[in-house]
Amino acid sequence: MDLNVFRHDLEQKRPQLEAWGRFVQSCILDRLNGLPVSMQITGSRAKEVDSAIGKIARKNYDDPLMQMTDLVGVRFVVLISPQIKVVSEVLESIDSWAFSLDRDWEQEVEVAPETFGYQSRHYVVRSKYALDFDGVTVPANLPCEVQIRTIMQHAYAEMMHDSIYKANGIVPPQAKRFAASSMALIETADHLFCETMRLLDEENRPRKQLWEELVGMYRAKIGDTGFGYDERLNLEILDQCNKYLTPDVATEIQLMVRDRPAIVERIKSRTTSDPFWLQPTAFFAYWLVLKDRRHAFDIWPFSSAHDAMSLVYSDLGMSLGRRY
Repeated sequence: MDLNVFRHDLEQKRPQLEAWGRFVQSCILDRLNGLPVSMQITGSRAKEVDSAIGKIARKNYDDPLMQMTDLVGVRFVVLISPQIKVVSEVLESIDSWAFSLDRDWEQEVEVAPETFGYQSRHYVVRSKYALDFDGVTVPANLPCEVQIRTIMQHAYAEMMHDSIYKANGIVPPQAKRFAASSMALIETADHLFCETMRLLDEENRPRKQLWEELVGMYRAKIGDTGFGYDERLNLEILDQCNKYLTPDVATEIQLMVRDRPAIVERIKSRTTSDPFWLQPTAFFAYWLVLKDRRHAFDIWPFSSAHDAMSLVYSDLGMSLGRRY
């Protein structure tokens, strides 16, 4: 094989490789929008010519442009291990490419549960057909390696890849032992983080379900106000009113709105006057006053909402001064 020819061909192909990597990355990121993934790092990169030539020397390829599957790579680094599965499912659902799972750390753990080492999920995706992206025609069957791992697995890989697994010098046994120990700690930490999030999700599921119901109701009844919702603000309100959050709250609020349609008109008419009326918990405020007129005003967590809460009482035909 003539390395000068390989260098020339790879340099000619570089714009296609870069475009293909960006296409793969953008497709997956678009599909991940709204899914429970906390993306920490993502990027795409075409392999440098000198690095590719070095790999040829190590691997003894006959046709490196076809055999090397990592001439362009995309990486997704997420927060905790269950999110790897979410990214993987998205990747496998996209019809623009064929894919193969070339490395799966979970399968490796099943085969050798006593071993602690590099952990990552590696796919190779190949374009099913020629496509145009960013003004570049990407040919069919062009490979791209996709790596998916957690931020802690990524830290391990960055530290150990060149120092341990592809080291040029001598690696003493104790260094390998320390590397394995660090991965054991990483795996333990990930497990603890996952269990922590599971417990938090279980504890806060009623609040989350009510929040989603309120958002759906607000969109259906009030429509697009041109402003977004402050989720943190709304959840703080629900937390403050936690003792009222029974499984029937959402249904009771829906019945309240059905029986008192004027509430919807009142909220609509005030969306440009006070941020209070831009939040889905505005419906909850009416329900809370009906539920506990004596304490609702004082329970509401933000003093800036006092004027709005006074209007809620008035809309419901109640006197704020005579609530006791």
